Amino acid sequence: MKMKKSADTSRKALRILPLLILSTIITGASAAVYNLMYMQAVGVGVESPKVYFIQGSDSGTACSVTIGTNNTYVKITSMAGWPNATRIYENVTAIHNADSSARTVVLSFDSWSGDTSHVTIYVKVFNSAGQQQGSTIQVGQAGSNTGPITIPAGENYRVQWEIKWDAGSLSSYSVSVTLSLRVNE
Repeated sequence: MKMKKSADTSRKALRILPLLILSTIITGASAAVYNLMYMQAVGVGVESPKVYFIQGSDSGTACSVTIGTNNTYVKITSMAGWPNATRIYENVTAIHNADSSARTVVLSFDSWSGDTSHVTIYVKVFNSAGQQQGSTIQVGQAGSNTGPITIPAGENYRVQWEIKWDAGSLSSYSVSVTLSLRVNE
């Protein structure tokens, strides 16, 4: 008789076990308490850019520069370099501050693709007096940027590219580079 009672108790315990597990899961899942808050932006408008790209003096002669709508995008094509020599494009494009006060910008390396292991590219920014502003961008180095550069009202700062292909580079090699320009309000 004792054996039967023990077996019945074990069966009852096995029947209750799934309920205990399920109740533990439900209790754990419903134990999180939180509040939701909302933020709404209404009437977000459009304004004219205060800092934008303009064509540089190298555009059309040494390379092709296409300025996008509102001058907030620039596409540079037809730049090249010789193997084992540095090609410098002194004024491909410029950054213009059309605002009535100085603006701070940071030009940064974003990404690149293609035959990247065969080329070294540096990008520099110069003021109208020909003095380099900020640090040199080393294309391909994550986080490389000019640091903050303050452009006075109405001024143009030119962007210079320096391209050097390795000695064994082939004429079929090419790269594409993306830089980003952050303009502080």
